[in-house]
Amino acid sequence: PIAAVSCSTPVFDLPLRFTAGVRAEIDRFTQVPSADFDKVALSSRLQYIDPNNDQAFSPYFVYAPRFDFDPFFRERFATRQDLNLGVNKTFNFDANFRRVPFSPDTLAETAWSFGVTVFGQRRFRDPQPSSWAFFVIPSMTYVISENWNVSLGIELMRRWFDPYLGFNEAEWFIEPIATLEFVLPESWFGPARNARLFGRPAIDLQMAYEQNWSNIPAFSYSAWHVGAALKLGWRF
Repeated sequence: PIAAVSCSTPVFDLPLRFTAGVRAEIDRFTQVPSADFDKVALSSRLQYIDPNNDQAFSPYFVYAPRFDFDPFFRERFATRQDLNLGVNKTFNFDANFRRVPFSPDTLAETAWSFGVTVFGQRRFRDPQPSSWAFFVIPSMTYVISENWNVSLGIELMRRWFDPYLGFNEAEWFIEPIATLEFVLPESWFGPARNARLFGRPAIDLQMAYEQNWSNIPAFSYSAWHVGAALKLGWRF
């Protein structure tokens, strides 16, 4: 189970947006119970937003610490702090697969959206080793109807660990993710303002597969993730 909350706001009159979030997660592994652990993750993100084009290149910087605990948050056994520097780019198309003209908000006209995120990361970890990583994440979203949409993404990562105890570990990682989202119809809540008061609820059904290859065989693994999430959001 995962519980997360985030908030986002413009930075004064600058073309910047600041986002902060916190997430608590309980991980249980049916085939390897000894790997069970819990975690609390924080994040702060500063991103450039083109006020005239929501499809423009959008560079950003993220600071994201995470704290790992023995099951049921009994005792912390590891801390990591990630510094990410990257850029997002999206390409939006209408239902006839024509490029949506640039504007501050193209959401209403968009049926197909293709995106890519590229970023580099420096991770400081206690206990060691720390590491460097490079990520490429292509994605696609298709708006089926007013209440349904589907998205696909693939996270590709290469990580290099600092030398530690005579080892020079390096990893390749891939994780395809598919998400089917159902936005609950406003009519289910009575007057339109009721849906806004409840945070315009949406249910996400998600499936993901991750595969990690390491030059140290004990650190190679694969895992399936299947789950559902309730999303709520408010604008002020």
